[in-house]
Amino acid sequence: MTAYEYDAEGTPTKTTKAPDSLNLQNRASYDPLGRVKELTNPKNGKTAIEYDGGGRPTKVTDPRSLVTQYPRNGFGDATQLISPDTGITSITYDAARRLKTRTDSRGVTETYTYDLEGRLTSVVYTQSGQASQTTTWSWDLTGPDYTYSIGHVSRVDHPSGFARFRYDPRGRITETVQSVNAKAGANTVQILTTVK
Repeated sequence: MTAYEYDAEGTPTKTTKAPDSLNLQNRASYDPLGRVKELTNPKNGKTAIEYDGGGRPTKVTDPRSLVTQYPRNGFGDATQLISPDTGITSITYDAARRLKTRTDSRGVTETYTYDLEGRLTSVVYTQSGQASQTTTWSWDLTGPDYTYSIGHVSRVDHPSGFARFRYDPRGRITETVQSVNAKAGANTVQILTTVK
């Protein structure tokens, strides 16, 4: 059973769950704008959330008092993720405010590119001292291997192989062919999935 409590304005303030007769009361408190500012769980403790003027989270303090921060630029886009668990991740954007690069604390950089319609076409993974790896998305392909692909992802190529898609006139996937690259000298394995 799950029970809910609300304040005078109809905002939920407390959720009580009793799975297998275990009474767990999760309590939420809100700021004047109706955003969750604090979550309290009797088992795990309290989590506090802070926001910027646009309502986007900028700081989360977990029950262990560890702080995760989300610094943002003037547009409100997160430029970093500062986490006690994963370190510092840096993020950049292109002129259209699309994700351009993301570099984590290990020095792994993901670089994103898009087509003229703003659709993702590739992600390149690079790390110092290692060969880069690329995943590409191909759109609107035509030919015997593709049906009704205009406006849809036709094929995805990645370091381990590829996936190819067919669609019906309503844009639903009807067939997927996945190819997994075997070890050098071995044949490629293809997996066909058909949706009826």
